[in-house]
Amino acid sequence: MSRPRVTVAIPLYRSARFVDNVSANIESLSGDVEILVSDRHQDDDAVDRLERRHASDPRVHFLRHRDGVGWVDHINALLLRARGKYWRFMPHDDFASGAALEALVRCLDEYQDSVLAYGPTTAVDLEGTHLAERENPEPHPVGDDEPWTLGLALDSLWRGHFDGAFKGLIRRDVVVERRLWIRNTLGDIFAERAWLMALACLGRFRFVPDAPFVKRFHPESTHARWRRGRAHEWSLLRVLCGYLSDLVPERRVYRSARHYLAWTTAKWFGWLPGPSSPLPAPTEPLLPGPFPGSNLPGMGMLLEATRSRWRDAHAYELFDSEHRSGRSADLPGSDAVRLA
Repeated sequence: MSRPRVTVAIPLYRSARFVDNVSANIESLSGDVEILVSDRHQDDDAVDRLERRHASDPRVHFLRHRDGVGWVDHINALLLRARGKYWRFMPHDDFASGAALEALVRCLDEYQDSVLAYGPTTAVDLEGTHLAERENPEPHPVGDDEPWTLGLALDSLWRGHFDGAFKGLIRRDVVVERRLWIRNTLGDIFAERAWLMALACLGRFRFVPDAPFVKRFHPESTHARWRRGRAHEWSLLRVLCGYLSDLVPERRVYRSARHYLAWTTAKWFGWLPGPSSPLPAPTEPLLPGPFPGSNLPGMGMLLEATRSRWRDAHAYELFDSEHRSGRSADLPGSDAVRLA
């Protein structure tokens, strides 16, 4: 059996109300594409209804389990199961046209240094009402002719960079070769943003204006149900630092990146006094790529960040000693979470 060009993965969870939307996504796709429709809970008859509608379409494969895994493990399983050169995650309640997918494929075909291509996100509610306040008008912070740096990856979580990229088109072979699966955070909260940071360490993201994606906001969506606490924030930082440890082999650069990441995380979540916003990105010069550990060119490395900014931060000193020793530090106002 020949390998498909693209795999589109559609994980289901209590998706009966979105069956028509899933069908619209399937019917919009054409060409050399594999479509995986998977339900790991089967709390309703959505997967059965979809199979009856699309049983004659050889591109569509229906996967059923009752193991009740969370969304991160579900998506990882679909990444592993896929056969396509490129891979896209399509939520059951969102929509993207086949023409948009083709535009993303052309982009990754043309730019071999890139690991991900994505387009602008249009936000709507369940009735289709436009929610302009939910959109990021400038999700892509760097031009195609500007250098791709580690600093861009580190800032992506806090500055709204690459908004919508998680639903973009990914060069799957890079993920599989590096075994860069999505890592679980506590409650899987922020797991997709952490993974995007890791992907950005492997190569450039490309923004494709003519590949729009429609995202539906509603009270039952995965993100709307999240309830974040300090333990979730620490869990996110642990996962972020774990990605960096695996992807940045040069320890000097890793320490610099970890310092900056810990500081911006602490400022953003309000662990330290002052406004809940990230500090300006380090102004230290960049060492030209390629980035160590990546076979894709164009990645820069941060030089050692100025250590003086850390010596006065008690919270950072606790984090640093914990991360080195594997012990849980009791940060002011935080839950104790192991960071080993």
